[in-house]
Amino acid sequence: MIYVYEGGTIIYDESVMTDEMKAVAVAIEEIPQAEFRSGYTPVLKADLTSSTVYYEYVKNSEVEELKTLLADALALLDESGVL
Repeated sequence: MIYVYEGGTIIYDESVMTDEMKAVAVAIEEIPQAEFRSGYTPVLKADLTSSTVYYEYVKNSEVEELKTLLADALALLDESGVL
């Protein structure tokens, strides 16, 4: 089984999971194929209420902005000696 959490985190090896971890994730046999949408990036999500896994499509400009923010945060951590 593959387990997907609400935020999209994927666990492929259920042997590393506790029953509590499995209870807050959606179990699936395989990752569904995302559809191509020009200008958008698929982000895997899970809905515990309906036990479904789906894709949320985010505009590429938003993805680029998030990448920039992450790079800036990592640079700050590196400068401060945390990394």
